[in-house]
Amino acid sequence: MSLMASGTGRREIQISHMRLKDVLQGQNHKNEAAYILNIPKAKQRGATFRSSFNQLQITEELWTILNMQSNAVKKRFSEHFKTTIPSHILIELPLFPDYQVLHEVDSISKLESLLSVDILHIASKTVTVSAKKIVQVANIYSERTGELLKMTSRRFRYTTGTRAAREGFGVMIIAELICPRFDGHLLT
Repeated sequence: MSLMASGTGRREIQISHMRLKDVLQGQNHKNEAAYILNIPKAKQRGATFRSSFNQLQITEELWTILNMQSNAVKKRFSEHFKTTIPSHILIELPLFPDYQVLHEVDSISKLESLLSVDILHIASKTVTVSAKKIVQVANIYSERTGELLKMTSRRFRYTTGTRAAREGFGVMIIAELICPRFDGHLLT
C-alpha cells in the first residue's frame, strides 16, 4: 500500500478501493510492455463506489509488487473457502482486503453479493497507518526536525507535486501528475 501511495501519489480512498482487475499489463501504441493501474476516481460529485476511473502507467517494479499482492489475495481467499473461486468473482476481489471481514463470509454466494459494496476493502485510513508503521520500524527521521518522520498518505501526494515544482514543471504538468488523465491508447 505504501509503495503504491508513494509511487503514484493517489489518495487513501483510491488505494483502498482497488481491485485485482485494476492491476493491468498490456502494450502501448508502440507495442512496448505497459503496466497500468485502473484507479477509481475519488472526490467526484454524485459518483458511487467505483463508478469512474483514470488509468495511470506505473513502473514494472511497482506492477510486479502489486501482481504479487494480487496472487497472495487469490491464495488467501481460495484457502478460506477451501475451493477454487470462479474467475469472474476472483478478479473482483479487493487488492487490499479486510481479512477480519472475510472471516465472517461463509460462502462464495455471500462473497459475490458483498462485491458490490466496499465492505471487503480495507478502511482508507489503513493506508496511512501502514505508512506510519514503516516509518517507525525503519526509524526514518526528518532531516529538518531530527524526529521520526510524520507520515500520512497525503504527504506522498504533496511530495509528488513539490518535486515537480522544484524541477521547474508548470501548473498543468503538476496537476496531471497528481490527477492524471490518460489518452486511453495504452492498452491493446
